[in-house]
Amino acid sequence: METDRQDPQGPPLPPEAAQQLIDQVFAIWINPEIERRRADGLIGDSWPFIAAQIIFNVGTQSEVRLNDQVQIVLQVRATRPIEKGELIRAEDFSDIVGGNLTNSDPNAGHVSIFLHRDTWYLVCDFRYNAQRIRDELAAVDEFIGAAAHCLAVGYLRPALDSLHIATERLAKGFLLLLPDKRVLESRRHGFILENFSLHSYLGNAPSEYAKLLKALQNCSADARYSTTTLKYGAEQVRLMLETARAMRQELSSRVPREPVQPEA
Repeated sequence: METDRQDPQGPPLPPEAAQQLIDQVFAIWINPEIERRRADGLIGDSWPFIAAQIIFNVGTQSEVRLNDQVQIVLQVRATRPIEKGELIRAEDFSDIVGGNLTNSDPNAGHVSIFLHRDTWYLVCDFRYNAQRIRDELAAVDEFIGAAAHCLAVGYLRPALDSLHIATERLAKGFLLLLPDKRVLESRRHGFILENFSLHSYLGNAPSEYAKLLKALQNCSADARYSTTTLKYGAEQVRLMLETARAMRQELSSRVPREPVQPEA
C-alpha cells in the first residue's frame, strides 16, 4: 500500500522515510498490541484495522489505541462542500493533511496512523507538555507585565526580580517541550539554567535567551537584598525586558495548537 505523511508542523517525509517510520511504528507498538488483544479474545482474525494511535506522556508508559479508541481532530481535504456538524464519510475527503489531539491528551506527544483509500496516513507530533507550557506562559505574562510597570516608574529592583522569574519560567517552558521527567520534578534554579544553557548551545534556542537568564540569575540576589548601586541601569533593564518578550513569543510559537474536543 502507499504511504504518505502530511504534517502541518513540517514538510512531508520522502516516501522511503515515511514507509520506514510506519514499519517501525507497526513493529514496535501496533502489531504487539493487536496480537495481545487477539490472545485475550478481544478481537478476531477478521477484525478490520483502519487506525491506530500511540500516546506518549512524560513519565508514563505509552498507550496504544486502535480504531474507535483513537482520539484526534483530523484536518482533511474535502471532496464536496460540508456544513458544520455534518457527518463526514470516507468518500467525503481525499487526503488527511494533519491532526490535533483533543483535550483528553493535553500534554502528550503522539503518532497516529489512518488507512484511507488504500493509503496509510501518518500524523505525528513529538512536542510534549503543551498545556503545562501554556500555564507557564500565562504566569510569565504577569511577571513581564509587573516588570514593565516597575521599569516605567523607576523601580529597577522589582523589575529585575520579576524579569528573572519570567525568564526562568520561559526557559523551563522550552525544556518542557522535551520528554524529560526531570524538568517536571526539579525545583533547583541551577537545573533550569544548566540545562537551558546546554539546550541553547546545541542550537535549540537563541543564545541571547540563555545569556539573559544567566545575567538575571547572577544579579537577582543583589536586586532583592543588596543596598548598593545596581549593576544594571534603566536602559539595560529595558533591553532585558525586550529580550524576555521575544523569548516569550518564540516559546509561544513552538507550542502545539491548543487541544480541542470534537463535537458530539
